[in-house]
Amino acid sequence: MPILIRTFAGVDDAYVRERVLAAVLAAATHLDTEPDVLREAAVEVWRAVFDRPVVEWHAFVRHYARGIVELAAARGVLDPVVDIGRARPPYASTPVLSWPSEADFLPLVDEARAIISSAVGFYSEAEGRFTMQGDFGSKTMSGLSHFYREPRGPTPPRTRGQIVGAYWEGVRAMGGEVARLAEQALDAHRVHAEAESRRVTDLYFGFLDTPATSHAPKPADEAEIETLEALRDAADGAVKLALGLGPDDRLSYPGHGDKNWPSFDRR
Repeated sequence: MPILIRTFAGVDDAYVRERVLAAVLAAATHLDTEPDVLREAAVEVWRAVFDRPVVEWHAFVRHYARGIVELAAARGVLDPVVDIGRARPPYASTPVLSWPSEADFLPLVDEARAIISSAVGFYSEAEGRFTMQGDFGSKTMSGLSHFYREPRGPTPPRTRGQIVGAYWEGVRAMGGEVARLAEQALDAHRVHAEAESRRVTDLYFGFLDTPATSHAPKPADEAEIETLEALRDAADGAVKLALGLGPDDRLSYPGHGDKNWPSFDRR
């Protein structure tokens, strides 16, 4: 593992270095019988990532590198050369104060279509905007939402599900028509999501040429999905109007993937 870290430390592609460190951390968690290897790996990652005037911005590189250092410390084999304080948030990085806009990516749509569609989204000429991200954007870059700008306090930061749930509890607490419209919008989103899930499941089993289980709910057809989408959008528009939001403002709704997931960057 130390040789692997050292070999790839100078590669000018942060994603490659990130995946190397992720693999090393995964292997190190199972390495109980060779403490010297873990000690050397932590030293190498210290030199490659943290022992520099300014630690790089790449959040996942820092995260996996820190994991190796923390694991060595937890097992009592951290070399004294490693300053564990510099391997913990907020590190010694300058803050990211700006982020590219969609307009910045437009010139790259044609010349770098594959990476732009995967990381940023597929550009729709008809809609004039980027739509659904590909695998890299949805499965890798989306993990950045688990990182927080504020230093970690004595209690874990709230999960996305907790934040969204608290928002809607606050809306319900307004009472009256606003609360009624909020319940309508939440129900409409839930029903649509369940119908869409049934449709996707049916498509999946159809692709495998395998019948779904006998107790599986009847999949929604396209007409039903379109009707539920219209009801969802109408309910969403009504509650935004009641809250004084504009039609382009976006509300976050509870989803199947945002329950009980703790912050990625733990202390």
